[in-house]
Amino acid sequence: MIRKWFLILFVLCSFVTRTLAERGENPVFSRVTLSDLFGGLALVFGLNALFHSFAVVNKFSNIYKASFFFLLCLLLPIAFSLNMEATLVEIVILFYLMLVSMLLFIEFKDSLETVLLP
Repeated sequence: MIRKWFLILFVLCSFVTRTLAERGENPVFSRVTLSDLFGGLALVFGLNALFHSFAVVNKFSNIYKASFFFLLCLLLPIAFSLNMEATLVEIVILFYLMLVSMLLFIEFKDSLETVLLP
């Protein structure tokens, strides 16, 4: 139940684009916003739901299966990157966004139309 509220706050705060650190100060904190914190808390409280859904693989659409493959393909050329730290941060951000979108799908898949269009 609490992860549902964190996901709602994640979506509502996604319009706030102020980061925790100024650009260039820190490669990670200069990318983190308020909605990212709520998404991270939703992931912490939703890990059980994610692992349960990973066990039943057919719950996920082909989009999520293809996105895992896409992330694996992005990991291959990281050795040739000019800025490995920035490339790795971007891949972690993509992985985080994929997990949050999977959690949004798990939480609201049955009531998505009633939540979006009351």
